[in-house]
Amino acid sequence: MNKKVKMIITLCCYAGVICAGILLIPRFFNRASKQEVVTEVVYGSIDLSEPLYPSAPGDDVSDNKYACLDYSNTSQGYISVRYKGGEADSPVAKVNYGDVEYTYSLYSEEILPLTCGNGNYTIKIYKRQQGGKYKAILTKTVSVELENQLLPYLYPSQIVNYSSSSLVVQYSDEMCRGMEGDMEKLKAVYDYIIKNIVYDYPKAANIESGYLPSVDSTYISKSGICFDYSVMMAAMLRTQLVPVKLVMGYLNGTSVFHAWNEVYLEESGWVTVNIYLDMETFCMLDTTLAASQDDEVIARKLSDPEVYMPVFRY
Repeated sequence: MNKKVKMIITLCCYAGVICAGILLIPRFFNRASKQEVVTEVVYGSIDLSEPLYPSAPGDDVSDNKYACLDYSNTSQGYISVRYKGGEADSPVAKVNYGDVEYTYSLYSEEILPLTCGNGNYTIKIYKRQQGGKYKAILTKTVSVELENQLLPYLYPSQIVNYSSSSLVVQYSDEMCRGMEGDMEKLKAVYDYIIKNIVYDYPKAANIESGYLPSVDSTYISKSGICFDYSVMMAAMLRTQLVPVKLVMGYLNGTSVFHAWNEVYLEESGWVTVNIYLDMETFCMLDTTLAASQDDEVIARKLSDPEVYMPVFRY
C-alpha cells in the first residue's frame, strides 16, 4: 500500500472504532449495567464559538451536612457533586437511568456527565460505614431535557478531565489553528497521538483501582495506556468544538475492557471512521492493535462490528 491516505466513512448507529487500547478495568472502577437503554435521540448541529467548561452556580441544589448535588446545568448534560467529608469514607455517587447505572468515586467536587439522553436520572451519594457497608446519604431524581443531545460530549468531566490551562488543550489550539473542517481536526489529533504517545506496558500491568487519566501527564510523559489515549483524544477534540464520546466496553468473547472514541461530524452524524495508512505506520484508529499486530489483522478486527461491545459512554 502506498502512503496515500484513504478514508472510508460509514454511518454507525452506536459505536465508532476510533479506538485507543485495551485495559483490564480495575475492581470498583466506574461501572455500568451491560443492559443498554435505547431511546430515540435526535442529533443536530450546534453553533459554538468557544470551548465549553462546567460550572456549579447553585440555582438548583440538593444539600445536606454530608454532600451537595448541584443540578443547575442538567440541560447542558452534567451535574456537580461535592462530598463534604474525607476520602477515608470512600464516598461514591451512583447515577441511574432506567436499568443503566454509572458508579463514580468522589475525590473532590466532581462533574458527572448525563449521557443517556432526556429523561429521569436518579443520583444517589453513599459513604462507607464501619464494617465496610455503604449507606445512602443523599438521593435526588432529576428530569433532564438537554438543549442539544451533543452537549454531554463537549464538556470536560471527571473522566475526560481538562481545563483551559491544560497543556494538551493549549497544544490542540496551536495545532488546529486555521483548520475549519472537523475531519481535518480529527486527522491532526489522531496523527499526533499515534506518532508521539507510546503504549506503557508496565503501567498497564500495574494499574491501580480507581485510576483516572491526567491528560497533561500523558502529554508530558508521551506514554500511556488505552484509557489515557482515548481521554486525550476526547479532550483535544472537544476543545476544538468536535463532540466526542469516550466509550468503554468489551472485546467480544473476552473479559477484557477496551476504550475507544466516537466522533460526531456535522455532515454525517456519529460515524465509524476507518483510516488506512501505509504499512510503515499505524493502521486504523486502534492504537494498541496497531502497535502490536499487522495491518491485515487490524483491518479484519475493526471491520467486524461484533468485535466491539460498548457498555457505557462518557
